[in-house]
Amino acid sequence: MELAGEFFYQLAFALGCGILIGLERSFETIGESASADVTPAELMGVRTFAILSVGGFIAALAGEHSPFFVPVAAGAAALVIVAAYQRNKDSGITTEISAIAAFGLGVLSRTYPEQAGILALVITILLS
Repeated sequence: MELAGEFFYQLAFALGCGILIGLERSFETIGESASADVTPAELMGVRTFAILSVGGFIAALAGEHSPFFVPVAAGAAALVIVAAYQRNKDSGITTEISAIAAFGLGVLSRTYPEQAGILALVITILLS
């Protein structure tokens, strides 16, 4: 099996989307941690968002062979994110919604990488 350059291009966009949103979220957490105790649920940062985005990309790859894989994987990711939110309801829900969006951008990167990148920029601007 030969991997085409297009695969790495799409993967780079998925990874970049997660890193971009994760950087913005981690800068917010750095400011909070200086003044208060930050719980593990609040520490979703670069690595978490990058993994979620790449996870969405993997789901899109698997979804090409099994059409129900993407909705099931998205549901599983959403359940994990909701569980993290349940542990710390006082911090708001913006980070959790951003995490779900990062997963979706990873899925979108498989077929429309440039559009996913633009949407990641828009989300990051809205978050900042």
